[in-house]
Amino acid sequence: MRIVVHGQQAFGSAVLERLISNKEDIVSVCAAPNKKNGYIDPLVETANAYNIPVHQPTSWKTDEAYQLMESFDADLCVMAYVTLIVPSAILNIPRMGSIQYHPSLLPMHRGPSSINWPISIGSKKTGITIFWPDDGLDTGPILLQKECIIDENETLGGLYFNKLFPMGVQALEESIQLIKDGHAPKINQNLDDGSYESWFGKEQSKIDWSIEGEKMKNLVVDKMQNDLMPNLKENIVEDFYLTPDYFEKDLNTKYGSGFSIQPKFSQSAYFRFHNKSEIYDGLYFVGAGTHPGAGVPGVLSSAKVLDKIL
Repeated sequence: MRIVVHGQQAFGSAVLERLISNKEDIVSVCAAPNKKNGYIDPLVETANAYNIPVHQPTSWKTDEAYQLMESFDADLCVMAYVTLIVPSAILNIPRMGSIQYHPSLLPMHRGPSSINWPISIGSKKTGITIFWPDDGLDTGPILLQKECIIDENETLGGLYFNKLFPMGVQALEESIQLIKDGHAPKINQNLDDGSYESWFGKEQSKIDWSIEGEKMKNLVVDKMQNDLMPNLKENIVEDFYLTPDYFEKDLNTKYGSGFSIQPKFSQSAYFRFHNKSEIYDGLYFVGAGTHPGAGVPGVLSSAKVLDKIL
């Protein structure tokens, strides 16, 4: 089966790697256009490493794009994280059509922020859908779905990278096999039972800390009184607490962050932004978000490092 992989970023790269490991016949890779800062998409890097031809149209709504897809003589187009609109006339050029990954259980949460919204509204589960795209926005017939639980303290990054990302790679692999075997279904979506949400922006994610701050303070006090300090509440003369509002408004930190970027392993110490830009000459960084890390000692150390390299 001659396959075109159309996608971008780490997910597109992981899908391409999986298909190559399965010895699929990848005739071409289509990726998002290059960014002006010289950044190379991981999917493009992977394709280049395997000497697979790469194409990066700025639009799929042109005669040139139509002719490009025709030139591949493909059996199937696998869409792994595609953000450009692709008309159905092009989607239907491969002999078996095109299949696409979407990180929600369609028809629920159609749209560009389908990972954010289930977390925001308190859903207990979400999942991924492999579907046959059409001219609508995530409206095509469903081929395959997989579910996962949204944990109580689930984060956007954790849900995507730990669950929806690997599930999606596996689901695309399974979908291709179903197509090869002639058993791939096309189950029409009932859009009346679903939902569409637009971008999940800052306003949608905003927490009213004047309310939630007090709730969190009370949780801490209750826990301390119940487990460690009986009658604590009766002996509190005055209390105060700090919320992200304080960090954002009084200390001018981005989004009210107290320690800059999330201090997980892949963003700690050496993995944080280096003090000297690796892209632009003469651009340097100092502070909690740079190497070696946050906290007063880390910030002072980053200043000392910068002093050494200037």
